[in-house]
Amino acid sequence: MQVTFIALGAAAFVHLAGGQPGVKTGMAIVLALSLAFIGTLFYLQTHGMFSLILKGARAFRLHLRVLESRVDKLVRIDRQVLDFYWKDRRHFLLSAGAYLGAWLLDTFDVFLVAWLLGMPIDWLQALGIEAFIGVARLLGFLVPGSLGIQETGITLVCHLAGLRPEFGPAYAVIRRGRDLMFAALGWFLLYREEASFTALREHVTEEAQREL
Repeated sequence: MQVTFIALGAAAFVHLAGGQPGVKTGMAIVLALSLAFIGTLFYLQTHGMFSLILKGARAFRLHLRVLESRVDKLVRIDRQVLDFYWKDRRHFLLSAGAYLGAWLLDTFDVFLVAWLLGMPIDWLQALGIEAFIGVARLLGFLVPGSLGIQETGITLVCHLAGLRPEFGPAYAVIRRGRDLMFAALGWFLLYREEASFTALREHVTEEAQREL
C-alpha cells in the first residue's frame, strides 16, 4: 500500500509541476515504475510467489537449499495468500483500503501545520509531500532516525510542490518534534510496564522452562 500511496503522490506532482518539465518527467517515471511494481507484486502473490521462484530456480538448475528444504512450508504460505486474495475478497479489500486510508490520513498532518503557520496548501500538495517524505525516510533507513535525510527530503519536496521556501524547514523541525514526542511516549509506556531486556529474558526463560 505504501507503493500505491507513492504512486498517488507522483500523480499529484505530475499535475503540480506544470512549469517544471524536469520534475514532471521524473514524477511520471516514478509513477510508471510504481504501477509496474504494484502489478508485478500482485501477479506474483496471486500466482504463488514462492512457487514461481522455485520453478524459476529449477528451470535455471539453481539449487537454493534455503528454499528447497522448506518447500512444503512455502507452498502452504502461497496457498494461504491465494485463499486470502480469492476466497476472502471482502477482508482483503477492507484491510487494503484501511491501510491505504491510514496513509491518506497522514496528509492532514501537513494540512494542519500549514494552517497553523498561516501558509495554507491544497490537498494535492499535501498528498505529494507526505508520499515523498516516506521515500526520503526509506532512502535514509541506514541512518538512525533518518537524521538529516528526513529534514533535507522534506525541504526539497516542499520546494518541488511550489510552497514558500520557509515552509519546508519549518515543517521539517515540527515533524522531527512530533517524532521525538512519540518516541518519548513509547519509552515512558515501556518504563511504566517495567520493560527491560533483563525482564524480557527472564520471561522467555520462564516460558521455556514451563514448556519443558
